[in-house]
Amino acid sequence: MSDSISSKNFCIQNFKSLLFTEFAVHLSNNAIAGQFFGEEGISALHLVAPLLSFLLFITNMVCIGTQICYAFEIGRFDRDKAAKYFGQGVILTFFIGVFMALSSIIFRNQLINFLSDSHASNEYIYDYFKFLPIVILLQPFTLLKSQIVYIDGDKVVCAAAYICQIIGGIVISVLLCGKFGISGISLGTVSSFVLTLGILSIHFFKKTNTIRFKWYIDLRTLLHVAKYSSVKSSFVLFFSILTAIVNAFMVTHNKSSLLPV
Repeated sequence: MSDSISSKNFCIQNFKSLLFTEFAVHLSNNAIAGQFFGEEGISALHLVAPLLSFLLFITNMVCIGTQICYAFEIGRFDRDKAAKYFGQGVILTFFIGVFMALSSIIFRNQLINFLSDSHASNEYIYDYFKFLPIVILLQPFTLLKSQIVYIDGDKVVCAAAYICQIIGGIVISVLLCGKFGISGISLGTVSSFVLTLGILSIHFFKKTNTIRFKWYIDLRTLLHVAKYSSVKSSFVLFFSILTAIVNAFMVTHNKSSLLPV
């Protein structure tokens, strides 16, 4: 029981770091949009925020529980079972990313019309959506990989990855906005994810690396993972729903340029 509690506390610390990183990226993207494209640019990103928050909720339903269960099995010195949890997490995040990315492509017009009824904001959202499916594809696995590397004890690599994701995303987005418009922000986010994955991969070449992948999927372990993930993930889901409701109210009763940011 004590091992389980300590694993949860250890993982919650990393969860807070991940939330801070996501929040910092969100704020910086809004600041860049405001600087280059004014109120309509900020409104466009804010209208897309519920979709990205919902993706984060789905991802966390897998990643948080996988992280806790992986840490618990490592604490029990059962590396075979830990490898199964990691393998299952990789498979699930891959399918989540592919499914959500394809959905964002197939139902792009419906999503944009649902998110906004302002023509000006729609143009910015369409532009932002150019590279958004790649963001959606990469985000789940990036989050899982960062959490497992953290559990494996490489806090230095994780800290470097988080910092580069924030600063690298800002620098690249600013450079790309002039050429690609507001889609440069989503392309900058793609670049920051690729950079983050590259930095995290350094850990796998170290002698201290104990992470192993094993093909595995099981309904009972899925439910076990979901049990640990549900509470923390529900906060993200609540934020996604609340933002969507506020956006819908503001778009319905006012111009989308009056959205709160």
